[in-house]
Amino acid sequence: MHPELGLLLSFQEEGMPQPQYLGRSSDKDAKDDLVSKVPALPASSKDSIDKPSDGPEAPVDINNAFRQRMEAGLSATRKRSKVSKEKRRAVKIEKQREWVRSLKRAQCYLGLHPCCSDRTNDSYDSVHQSIQKEELARSLPPLALDMIAPFPFVDEPIFISIDVEWNERQRKQITEVGISTLDTLDIAHLAPRQGGKNWRQWIRSRHFRVKEYAHIVNCDFVTGCPDQFGFGKSEFVSLQDAGRVVESCFNPPYSAQIPVKFVNEESTDSKPKVTIETAIEGYKLHRRNVVLVGHDFQSDIDYLRNLGCNIFPYNDAIPQPQTSSQTLSSPTAQTLFLDTLDTAMMFLALKRDVHSRSLENILNSLGIHGRNLHNAGNDARFTLEAMVHMIINARLALDKGAQELSGDYMDWAARPVTNADTALHELAWQTEVERRVSEADATREAQIRDDCKIWEMVTGWDSEEGPTADDIDGGEPKGFMVMLK
Repeated sequence: MHPELGLLLSFQEEGMPQPQYLGRSSDKDAKDDLVSKVPALPASSKDSIDKPSDGPEAPVDINNAFRQRMEAGLSATRKRSKVSKEKRRAVKIEKQREWVRSLKRAQCYLGLHPCCSDRTNDSYDSVHQSIQKEELARSLPPLALDMIAPFPFVDEPIFISIDVEWNERQRKQITEVGISTLDTLDIAHLAPRQGGKNWRQWIRSRHFRVKEYAHIVNCDFVTGCPDQFGFGKSEFVSLQDAGRVVESCFNPPYSAQIPVKFVNEESTDSKPKVTIETAIEGYKLHRRNVVLVGHDFQSDIDYLRNLGCNIFPYNDAIPQPQTSSQTLSSPTAQTLFLDTLDTAMMFLALKRDVHSRSLENILNSLGIHGRNLHNAGNDARFTLEAMVHMIINARLALDKGAQELSGDYMDWAARPVTNADTALHELAWQTEVERRVSEADATREAQIRDDCKIWEMVTGWDSEEGPTADDIDGGEPKGFMVMLK
């Protein structure tokens, strides 16, 4: 079996049939005459054709040798197909496991879930990890959204989301870049409230438009709205400066110069009270851990590279994740990012689904009113809002009671639940599996059941060795890593 060419059979051994030159035909009669000279299968062969050849009969031993060689080739092909299928499944499992773990790490970054141990401690080992994991599984209290986060914000990161728009007719022409920033130190003193409403108010959003292409408005494949940025004023930059300006957002003060507007809709006045926050806190003036956020954003990364941004390493340059215990004074492209979160993959993990959703679909599912999408500034903003909402929902899923475990593609616990309702959670999931099977074509039943089984494995619900600490808190941060579907 050749790795590139596939099945190759050799006919050089003695006793194997060899190719013979019969001649060249220029008309049908000549062709029929040549065909009549082709040796026929033995008359006793079960493979003899309905219309036997007029040519000499092929020797039985050569016929048997040919049969054996072809059967061996067919068997090898079947084995390879089985191995390839198993390999694809293994790759799928690892990808989905990382989607789930990214959702778990995100809960730790927002103080909604503790780490199993101090991962920066040199004495951290697998034994300590196992002990901490068992203690953690037993002691996690219900999440109260009207109180500040119950745990420290691990690594105290700044979340920075990106989105890029380009000319749909000339894809090399980048027209807009959106950047939104959420600093965990800004929200450490705030209760998240429903859907993270209080936290989401602290997002700072920017919208850059490339001057040279400012006249371009997409209308054929998407409805562009470059002049409808809803979270501030658009900033016009030249194509030459665009890459440098975007990179500046990933350095101190991390867009802190952009004011934050707070609207108090519960104000007793006739109109909502609006407060503008302009102060730049000291913690924004030194280098911080950055978590890169996007929505199915491999293409966005590629476009930013083409724009001249040098902070996004290529796949052959594997980054080393940075933690708060390390010096962050002079980062490189490899150490700038603590972690990478893709909201498209996080949503799949939350719903235990395999069909990727658009940002608009996810916003609708979360109850977020996404206005004027396909504006890069708005998309970056709503991507970060969706991330916050999903992280909170993922944590709340651990607290759900039996009465809440129903509904199409509801939020599912991303790790085992060790409380009195464990059996009810498992029963609810099995009910959901049967629902998915019943609503699909009968030919897809096996695939759907396997998809659901994989979700049980990667979330730690069904593991031969039991859940690990990484199944509880998501494990170590991964640095810069664009996740694939």
